[in-house]
Amino acid sequence: MATDINLITDIQKQQGRVRNVCVLAHVDHGKTTLSDHLIASNGLIHPRLAGELRYLDSLPEEQERGITMKSSSISLLHVPTPQCRSSEEGGEAAEISAQDGGSQDSGNSDEGSKRRARGVLINLIDSPGHVDFCSEVSTAVRLSDGALVVVDAVEGVCIQTHAVLRQAWQERVCMCLVVNKVDRLVLELGLEAQEACRRLRAIVAHVNMIVSGFRSEQFLSEADAIVESDLQAVDMERRASAGEDQARGADEEEEEEETFSPLKNNVVFASAGDGWAFRPSFFADLWAGKLQCSPAALERALWGDYAINAKTRRVGAAKPGQKTVFASLALEPIFKIYGVLDSASQQASLDAEAAGAELARMVASLGLQHRIPARSLLGEPRARVRAVLQAWLPLSHAVLDMVVDSLPSPRRAAPLRVPRMLGGEGEGGEEGGKEAAIRALAASDSGASAPTTVYVSKMVAVPLSSFPEERHAAADAEDFLAFGRVFSGVVREGQELWVLHGSEPAAAKERLEEDVGGAEEVPEEEEVDEAEEVNEAEGRAAEKAENAFVAPTSTPPPPSALKKIAARVRPTGLYVMMGRSLERVSEVPAGSVLALRGLGEAILKSATLSSSPAGPALAPARHQTQPILRVGVEPRDARELPRLLQGLRLLQRADPMARVELMPSGECVLCTAGEVHLQ
Repeated sequence: MATDINLITDIQKQQGRVRNVCVLAHVDHGKTTLSDHLIASNGLIHPRLAGELRYLDSLPEEQERGITMKSSSISLLHVPTPQCRSSEEGGEAAEISAQDGGSQDSGNSDEGSKRRARGVLINLIDSPGHVDFCSEVSTAVRLSDGALVVVDAVEGVCIQTHAVLRQAWQERVCMCLVVNKVDRLVLELGLEAQEACRRLRAIVAHVNMIVSGFRSEQFLSEADAIVESDLQAVDMERRASAGEDQARGADEEEEEEETFSPLKNNVVFASAGDGWAFRPSFFADLWAGKLQCSPAALERALWGDYAINAKTRRVGAAKPGQKTVFASLALEPIFKIYGVLDSASQQASLDAEAAGAELARMVASLGLQHRIPARSLLGEPRARVRAVLQAWLPLSHAVLDMVVDSLPSPRRAAPLRVPRMLGGEGEGGEEGGKEAAIRALAASDSGASAPTTVYVSKMVAVPLSSFPEERHAAADAEDFLAFGRVFSGVVREGQELWVLHGSEPAAAKERLEEDVGGAEEVPEEEEVDEAEEVNEAEGRAAEKAENAFVAPTSTPPPPSALKKIAARVRPTGLYVMMGRSLERVSEVPAGSVLALRGLGEAILKSATLSSSPAGPALAPARHQTQPILRVGVEPRDARELPRLLQGLRLLQRADPMARVELMPSGECVLCTAGEVHLQ
């Protein structure tokens, strides 16, 4: 089903039906393949190309190296399946399900009307897994309210998995876990179902232990502050890290509970390469009738130390050496299907034919004969197994249902995340306009009268031919887009906005003010014609200043400091990013991600856009590391030095991590995160 831009703009106005999600993982754990299958569910690519096309890896270098280097965004529509369970908190999924009843009662509603009535808009942001591109992870996490953390079932938790978990935790992003490549447990390691079950439980426990460690670190840091008798700082840190009172009130419960648990429906077991995934709740619904028990009771038993008595068909405590319910009801049926693949590949042709017949019997017993084309069962063995598992356990259904169930909408996430992004700027006696803007941020207010606040996480160089209005532009011509998200109000094409660089690091800001030379404050009523000069000064200062993140102070910067580095702009175009293409829209409300055109000369790396120069400037995104590889750059022909400097300036603007320094000797030094980043 192709994506309808008009439908997207309609759903953007209903924040309960919007999810902003990023995909995080260690390199080669399957993020991009997972994203391909989710994209295929919207008909944007053929399912057979999922994992091979790497749709969101649009750069030639990404395709050549087979790794993601830039974070990319795409908007998807998902109609929740019957297995999608409403959240007990907030009732957003319940509200969607209630609309489901109205559409089904009509009896003749087609797929389009279902999507309009029940569809959920999922803004998916794929991010790199290589440590050299960790800055791209920071930009993705800042714009998201939820994250899909992907872990390889064989490799387990790796160094970059730990790093992205910390980034999501610091930004107060809710997380779901995807244990990927489960097929490797049977095909490569040859594990039995019970052995695989123990391994999967160990991975979930390991991830929970890491998140628990983050909580302990926070507790110890607060304890140290108490010892130092800095009670005021402790209170402000609590508000910045835990959000509003309602979020702090839940901290004790979170200490006692696991962050990830199949019982919370926030864990999926998958094979993105073969296109299947499941939550244990699926098998609880499937087997509950046969075992004559309630789905809820069986779901609890699935992830516990319980086993099925073969004689009585009752669930009881598992004895040593006995298969658990999860191994026998969830993993064993899948492993049997892979067993058909193994016999077909290792035995004689007659046995392979018998294996094919066995696979056909499995298809009939699962009731899938009408969902699998006959020709899909005639191909090579791996393709046949893949067709059966995709029809039985579609990956997009399990993952996207989990997103709707377990990840918050922008409005629900705002009270928890906004205090962290303000970094203390909400404290003290602000002006009335700033107080109203902060209240709008905390409520994710999308009303027409709400102050507009947009955070731009990075600048993206886009070929002109990608713009809908310039399809016939030269192939090598490019323009900058500001990739960001609306956190309050509504941004419209041509709207007057202030670019607040108060979100730049403190060290850079001080040097910037020195470079400007004490520029006079710009009165609000005057038109800022010298904006270009201000941004040129900012570019020179940023080339000399370190881009290391400096924690915002508890006292907000004075309005005069913001006005010195503020400029008025009017975006000439607003776009919804669809991976390799753009869709132009006239306005974007709070809670949605977007790309803005016409700000290329006004923003260096990141900034806050506000409808008022007195609005709050959001703190910069936190990076895992800083540029450590320094390389001197000079032109072969000295006459090309101005062009080199211009190119380096554009590079510094487009890459969140790249930094250019001008040494006293006149040498240009390019600082990058590592060798792969440099290349």
